[in-house]
Amino acid sequence: MMRLIDADTLLEIFADRLAKVAERYGYDSAVTGAVSGAMKLIKYSPTVEPERKGKWIAQDGWDGDTYYECSECNQEFVLIEGTPQDNGYNYCPNCGAKMEE
Repeated sequence: MMRLIDADTLLEIFADRLAKVAERYGYDSAVTGAVSGAMKLIKYSPTVEPERKGKWIAQDGWDGDTYYECSECNQEFVLIEGTPQDNGYNYCPNCGAKMEE
């Protein structure tokens, strides 16, 4: 099964690491070159559009809490607060379905 990632978030993490490595070793080091190269690979990699599209269905739990269920795979998700979209779940982590509002 293909695992979808958020490339923009990954690039932010790499940029943060690059700044820390450059501060320690300088921008001309082999390590910064490797990190920069990895960032270019991520930036220019082809993207995929998931075939599955679903939505989060709010359900009332037996304990009074609200949980959310994926309409595609029926996987249940319990969140401490907010909705799945508030917590960055634009895709189902279980089946990869893109969640429509």
